[in-house]
Amino acid sequence: MEEAQLTELLKSKLGAKGTITSIMVKKDPQVQKPFAFVCFQQPEEAQKAFEFIEESNLGQESKIYINWAQSRFERNKKLKELYNTMQNETNLYLKNLKSTLSKEQVLEVFAEYGEVTSGEVKMPANIPEYKPNLVPTKFAFINFKNKEDAKNALINSKYNQKVLELFDDAKNFYITYHVRKNKMNTLQQIRTRQIFSPYMMMNQMMNPM
Repeated sequence: MEEAQLTELLKSKLGAKGTITSIMVKKDPQVQKPFAFVCFQQPEEAQKAFEFIEESNLGQESKIYINWAQSRFERNKKLKELYNTMQNETNLYLKNLKSTLSKEQVLEVFAEYGEVTSGEVKMPANIPEYKPNLVPTKFAFINFKNKEDAKNALINSKYNQKVLELFDDAKNFYITYHVRKNKMNTLQQIRTRQIFSPYMMMNQMMNPM
């Protein structure tokens, strides 16, 4: 659906729910899907329109995603809160490690921060075709017995010379909490939906991006 068509659809379907003060329709160039911001004069009118879209889907075959518009700050805050609920607070993920490192070498260094219950050090399965000259580096998972030790390692390891020497370059230092791939995919889907959702409603005008 083109932007002009979507604008007319929103006007015709939602105009009866209240006074629309503005409609902004744009298309994301990456996914080629439109998204819109609709502003009503009164919050009650926006609520009626919100419920109407949820019930009717505006007569469209494809499912319409609708949510209250948020500022970038609000979106990022909620995404961070969601991410915090998904991460494993005892398991750390490291990447850009030297290709010559063994599992024992990595675990020995991190044992300084507390009892390590398990760990893995691996080489990526393949190198992207578009980076044929890329020097491969290893990645690792380190699981501590308790989350306090893992947090200590996460925060303070960047100041530890022994830890820095594990990386192919100190500038490529990277340690974070591990998030399972399926959960990370879910997070990415939510992030994409919030930024490029086909339809979004708001009860007061705000900067959309």
